[in-house]
Amino acid sequence: MGCKREAKPFKNLQCGKQFVVVIPRLHKPIPLILLLQALGCTCPEEVITFVMQGDTDEVVRSKINSLIDYSLDLWEHQLSRTDALDKIGSLVNGASLESTLQERIDLARDVLNDFVLQNIGATPESDWEKIRFICYMVRKVCDVYFGLRPPDERDNLINKRFELAGTLFLQLFKRLWKQLSFDVQRSIKRRLDMGVGYDIKDIIKPSIITKGFMFSVATGNWAERKGASVSAGVSQ
Repeated sequence: MGCKREAKPFKNLQCGKQFVVVIPRLHKPIPLILLLQALGCTCPEEVITFVMQGDTDEVVRSKINSLIDYSLDLWEHQLSRTDALDKIGSLVNGASLESTLQERIDLARDVLNDFVLQNIGATPESDWEKIRFICYMVRKVCDVYFGLRPPDERDNLINKRFELAGTLFLQLFKRLWKQLSFDVQRSIKRRLDMGVGYDIKDIIKPSIITKGFMFSVATGNWAERKGASVSAGVSQ
């Protein structure tokens, strides 16, 4: 049985501090407001509405406002969605200093689609759902900070995501098939460079897929590479 882990104190969550978001592939955290603007949120009043979740309690509203007001004060009203995507694109690891505006925007969109609530979707229509869900998470953080709700128990199965057998086998087969294809291409190229003939039956090594499946089923290791997890934070 897993023991309940003690929640860490909110050392940096206080008035005068802004909410920031850590996203993979960005070399530093970005303000929450910048992320919301990049997703298409147009004004801070919408953020307040989504965070409050229809709660009309003035005491709760006042407490929450005391935390998020500073972030909303940083709202750049002249910043368009394109500008927000441009700023995020310039923070992507490996982004060239000579990249064009469109290249930075494409980089930012790829990062947001791949790492920000990708389970909701990667279509333009899903951006508003992401905005609402992010505001919902902000509300939960505020509620825990003010003692209005207990912190979630991260070891509870209710709070975990699972990869079922079908998904794991699909990911594994894709990886092994790619490995087999690469091995066949390399073998054919080597024989052509040597000027010798070849029999395709001798080149294809079905053991790559067979042994790959046997290893994963026997050990429970479905990693894409040694020492890595298929998906971070996912129970298998």
